[in-house]
Amino acid sequence: IKNVTTSLNKINSDSLFIFVKSIKFDITKIINSVSELKPKAILCDNDLPINDSGIPIIRCANTRALLPHIYARFYRVDFSKFHFVQKTLF
Repeated sequence: IKNVTTSLNKINSDSLFIFVKSIKFDITKIINSVSELKPKAILCDNDLPINDSGIPIIRCANTRALLPHIYARFYRVDFSKFHFVQKTLF
C-alpha cells in the first residue's frame, strides 16, 4: 500500500481506500465505483455491504474513529498534539 485515501478521485491499485459513510451519497453507487477502481484494500464499517472477492476487505466498528490513527501511522505524524472534531449531520 502506497497511499491511503477516502477520495474516489485518488484511488489506484496501490491504495487503501477508507470508506467513510455519509448521508449525502448513494452507498451503492460508491461501492460500485470503488470496486471498478480496484484499490489494494478497502477499510469499511462492519455493516457496509461490500462483497468484492477480488479486493481484500478490512472491517471495523467505526472508520471515522480509526481515520486519524491510520493517517498518523501511515504518514508518521504525531497526531497526539492535535485535537480532532467530528461533526455528523442527521
